[in-house]
Amino acid sequence: MTPTRPDNTLPSAPPQELLPQTASPHPDGPNAAPSPAAPLTATDKTMSNTTLEPSPTPPIGPDAPASAASAVAASTSPADANLTTPPDLTPSLPPAATASTLPGSADSADSPASPAAPSSADNFRAAFMFTLAFGYLLVVAGLVHRATTPTVTQVELFLIYGCLILLWPVFAVEALLGVWQRDRRQPLRRVVWRLLLVLLFPPFRLGWLDPRFRMIWLPRLGWCCPGKTVFKKLERAFAVPMVLFAFLILPLLLIEYLQAEQIKENVLLALGLDIGIAVIWIAFATEFILKVSVHPRPLSLAKDRWLDVAIVVLPMLEFLLTKWIDAAPLARLVRLGRALSPE
Repeated sequence: MTPTRPDNTLPSAPPQELLPQTASPHPDGPNAAPSPAAPLTATDKTMSNTTLEPSPTPPIGPDAPASAASAVAASTSPADANLTTPPDLTPSLPPAATASTLPGSADSADSPASPAAPSSADNFRAAFMFTLAFGYLLVVAGLVHRATTPTVTQVELFLIYGCLILLWPVFAVEALLGVWQRDRRQPLRRVVWRLLLVLLFPPFRLGWLDPRFRMIWLPRLGWCCPGKTVFKKLERAFAVPMVLFAFLILPLLLIEYLQAEQIKENVLLALGLDIGIAVIWIAFATEFILKVSVHPRPLSLAKDRWLDVAIVVLPMLEFLLTKWIDAAPLARLVRLGRALSPE
């Protein structure tokens, strides 16, 4: 009879399969017994149970605090600086563009902006009005020095008065337009004074300070800021021509005094004398208008150059007061004084 195995007995383990023998790296040979593993120390157990967490990297860049930047610099060796420090990708502004000058900054609205540069249309307008103002000055010279003479013709009077009447609205409209387009940050009083000067005497448009750009347009100089620099340039430009015009005064005065009877009888001689005197007056008027317009203190300049002011103003007073007083002798005396002046 076959004996039975009790139920509480464990079955025997299956036979292990034979694994192929591999070469052992042990120096004693392939049949050497493996060395027992070294027991773990307390430090190793602590390190094995501790979870390593990455340390937070302090912020780096222009917005990082000083303490964080110093900590990074202290913990990073010079050899690893190129490996641990990320490149600075913060966009940098050019030196001229600061925070206060950016369009969206708060200070840009309060800080005054520079006036706009003149365009080609502005250049043409300035040159055209300068030429027109000089032409108007020629007509005024004809009115002052020719309209009151006995040899003037009706055709001359018609042309003189017609040009004065037709051209005046052009200066008035252009001056009013300039005031309307002015730089609003500038005081209105100075602009109004210049407007009144142009309305009363349109040749003052020669030295018109454009209210939009706060500059004056002059031939060969272009747009200039009024001041001592431009005044000195005008002084040098007018030095030699004004000396020549001053020397021309003496011959004309001699003809006017010594050939008075011939002038009354000869129309061409009278016309030539009037043109010569008018040309000299135009030269002095142009110089005075331009210098007064660019000088920092125009009233002080007029006070110092009172003789030039008299040469320009007295002929006009002679024309206005010709029915009440005869200002011609006084005007001749002033011209003689300017011819003999050391300046």
